[in-house]
Amino acid sequence: MPAADSGAASGLVNMLQLVGGALGLGVLVAVYGTASRNAASHPLPGLTPFAQSQHMITHGIATAFGFAAILNVCSLLVIITLIRTKRLAPASTPAPRPQEEAVAS
Repeated sequence: MPAADSGAASGLVNMLQLVGGALGLGVLVAVYGTASRNAASHPLPGLTPFAQSQHMITHGIATAFGFAAILNVCSLLVIITLIRTKRLAPASTPAPRPQEEAVAS
């Protein structure tokens, strides 16, 4: 990356992190809502209304965290697959420059 473009690249990375975080949160909220509605439509017998509401919240949170863990493992596998390290060759020492003689006027 040329030094002149480093500011634009930094801004792009920051913007992509913000957009990725917002999209990820949106997906996890959708998973939570779906799991909570599913738990509400299939109540457990013998629970009080308060215990049923706790079950719905717990089921939604557990499902969202489980989905987030699956996404994290998939991301880790993609990172491990795509990142390749290059071994850098040792830097060669530059040849000494001949000293220029000062011109006396």
